[in-house]
Amino acid sequence: MRAVAVFPPFAFLLLSAAISHASEVAGELEAVVVTAQAATPGETPNVPADLPAVSVGLSATQLQQTVNLVGVEDALKNLPAIDVRKRFIGDRSSPVASRTTGSGFGARGLVYADNVLLSNLLGNDNTTYTPRWSMVAPAELERVDVIYGPYSALYPGNAMGSVVQLSTRTPEKFEAHVSVQGFHEALQVYGTDDSYTGSQLSAALGTRAGKFSLWLGANHLDSHGHPMGFATAQAPATTTAANTATGAVPDKDMFGKDRLILGATGIDHTVQDNFKIKLGYDIGESTLSYTVGLWQNDSDISYDSYLRDSSGNTVYSGLYLLNGISYSIAPNSFRLQQQEAEHWLHALSLQGNNSNWSWEAVASLYDYGTDEARVQAVNNSVNGTLTRMDGTGWKTLDLRGVWHPADISHAVSFGYHLDQYTLDTLVLNIADWMNSDSGARASAFSGETQTQAVYLQDAWQFAPQWQAVLGLRQEWWSASDGTVSSSNTTQHFADRDEAFTSPKAALVYRPQDDLTLRASVGRAYRLPTVAELYQGSLPNGANNVVYNNPDLQPEKVLASEFNAEYQLASGLLRATVFNEDNENALIRQTVPGLVGTTTYFVNVGKIRTRGAELAWQGVDVFLPRFDLSGSVTYARSEILEDAAHPEYVGKTNYRLPLWRAKLTGTFRQTEKLDYSLAGRYSGRQYATLDNTDTNPNTYLGFASYTVFDAKVNYRINRQFLTSLGVDNLANKTYFQFHPYQGRTVTGEIRFDY
Repeated sequence: MRAVAVFPPFAFLLLSAAISHASEVAGELEAVVVTAQAATPGETPNVPADLPAVSVGLSATQLQQTVNLVGVEDALKNLPAIDVRKRFIGDRSSPVASRTTGSGFGARGLVYADNVLLSNLLGNDNTTYTPRWSMVAPAELERVDVIYGPYSALYPGNAMGSVVQLSTRTPEKFEAHVSVQGFHEALQVYGTDDSYTGSQLSAALGTRAGKFSLWLGANHLDSHGHPMGFATAQAPATTTAANTATGAVPDKDMFGKDRLILGATGIDHTVQDNFKIKLGYDIGESTLSYTVGLWQNDSDISYDSYLRDSSGNTVYSGLYLLNGISYSIAPNSFRLQQQEAEHWLHALSLQGNNSNWSWEAVASLYDYGTDEARVQAVNNSVNGTLTRMDGTGWKTLDLRGVWHPADISHAVSFGYHLDQYTLDTLVLNIADWMNSDSGARASAFSGETQTQAVYLQDAWQFAPQWQAVLGLRQEWWSASDGTVSSSNTTQHFADRDEAFTSPKAALVYRPQDDLTLRASVGRAYRLPTVAELYQGSLPNGANNVVYNNPDLQPEKVLASEFNAEYQLASGLLRATVFNEDNENALIRQTVPGLVGTTTYFVNVGKIRTRGAELAWQGVDVFLPRFDLSGSVTYARSEILEDAAHPEYVGKTNYRLPLWRAKLTGTFRQTEKLDYSLAGRYSGRQYATLDNTDTNPNTYLGFASYTVFDAKVNYRINRQFLTSLGVDNLANKTYFQFHPYQGRTVTGEIRFDY
């Protein structure tokens, strides 16, 4: 286990220095100016002008008022049709779901920080391969924006769901920030009735001296998460048990079948540290910047068995009478885990503009310097497994330019993109699961993908009220060096090279200054990830591929939408209808015929998603200082073709609710005091493609939910702000496969200079 950084003294010293510096500056309390309207694309950092798609966003001030912001992923929770699957504070597995994409498909969305990719496109799931949110601390977040759909040629096909742009601070003068947060969650579910607590400390310094700018940031999170899973027993044992145990909780699974809940598992205590240095230097009309980020994590994952024998001893495995019926409790029902990671992010960018041109070059490297997961084989055993992903990571290069001469009616965007993803995973059987660093190979998988792309997009104002946005993206994709190994066998896969063309088009009509109508259409290819192609295993002594699929074809999406935006005196009203036809959708299915029956990624013939959305953002609505925003989204996703399972045709695609709704109200009572209440609704989701899970509000099911969050901010003076917030105000118990957060109270005191 790594040594945890000594953070609190650093925070104290930084706070003391900043207060001392602040005391030299006299002044009255400054007024806080608040706006609640969405920024126009092109006026917002990192959101291109003449964007042929819907874009919404929130500033840091709005986020402070309305969101209990512990991680930057929290910034998305109140935006239309967006859902981040964050199960507990400190969760490292938080993918983004959008109006056409559920939470199980991490590769159907993109997350950037200042145009540096944070999406983990090594795979496509909701556990291992999810955005690296922790590389951005809440203190450095300037605003968040979301772009919906694959309508811009500037982004790869992963944008079929959404593009999230996190914009961070660039200091223009000396500034200092210190934040201390504490949180407390209460959760009652099955036999668990407990509290889970934690804290977060963050500190940052920024300054500018002439052409040079500097940002230093550090963040320390210590969080005890609630259980992520539960040990269950369903089929009675054939042998009669001699001993009796109590404490098992009767339950029904998502199919309505009786089962017993034996105890809680996946109870994660995580300690995370983030360090960031950003350097900037102005060179004429350009700015050169370099960013280095370090994220470290130590996690200890434990369990809590509900079972007790006749002597009061805790039961973890064996043959027992539970509620009068004999059950065999598997020896691996309760086992400990440890995770350790040290990841590095490096990014170099050059940006510039003049009256006719703007340009940007961004190169990034994300490196799994250390990434280990240790799992006990069975309860109370010494041996176990060690999974190493050291050396895994990705590299990107983006060269972007925009030509926008003042004397003609065109704005031409063009660029080049390169990415390379490397996966290297080794699983070892080790004699001492906590301390051994070597052992016999259990399995391994590795491989590489690379994509090169060029694009051209023209925003043509061909009449005073009309604009056409035409784009084309050409991609060249390759997969190489793919291998899957068992303990004694290795399978090598042939290299692949393919090319894809994605045209885009949008027509914009502005019949009057306050009304914009836009029709958009776009083709997009979501290319297979390394893990979808090569992550798997082989049966010992054979060459049959079991879980991976090296022959996957890319998802081919044709998306379209019609959008109307009406600018009122107090806000913006938007109505959107959308359609997405997804051919060769990449979905994990159970398919017969390989080695008996197995589950792996296959191409599903066609899925169609149709829907509509109504959204509003307003300031001073109904009465002065009251801001109101909300949205209602309807999306019907239906399977139209599935060669492996024809019986699925006509069924609803899984992990995508029919309805979503959000509403946020903020009252700015004075310049010092504001408070907000936000509500989120999601309809039930199916966990299976055959839609047979008829009991959703249970462990492994996907229930509907309505959750309310509240927050109060009080500004003590110019430098100090205090906040108190509650997530899940009504303490609703609900499941999205895992149990989600119970009522969580968060308190914060923040210093800003």
